Amino acid sequence: IICISMNSASLDPQSNPGFVLWRLGSVWRKRAQEVLVKHGLTHPQFVLLACISEFSKKGEKPTQIRLAEYCGMDAATVSQVVRNLEEKGFICRKPLNGDQRAKALGTLEKGRTALAEAWPSIHVMDRAFMKSEKQDFVGFIQALRLTLNL
Repeated sequence: IICISMNSASLDPQSNPGFVLWRLGSVWRKRAQEVLVKHGLTHPQFVLLACISEFSKKGEKPTQIRLAEYCGMDAATVSQVVRNLEEKGFICRKPLNGDQRAKALGTLEKGRTALAEAWPSIHVMDRAFMKSEKQDFVGFIQALRLTLNL
């Protein structure tokens, strides 16, 4: 269990919850990237590809703005990553309701294959990461979801 001092007088970054969460996220993203590079994906590409796929399964045609809001990424990053995914032949962009500015995103077969191949590797990495930490990660993740209103 991580014990974090909420004493505002402490200047030690390790006593700050934000710093600890940032470090945890950094370690996790590094491990995820090590797994995803073997599948030809970056972590942001994997995240957006997975989200586009999930929206598509639900019958929704997400736009870049919708993805940015959903993933908590800035619009410029989403735009760049979407462009890269399209260049790789993983996704397609089509005008939404005749509006040339708004593009509906969908996965292509190559993208669905890449996602299907990468997903089990990420799942294994997640399980190994959680077991390597001496924490109740299920409870921790549930608490984070509540904090983020997810």
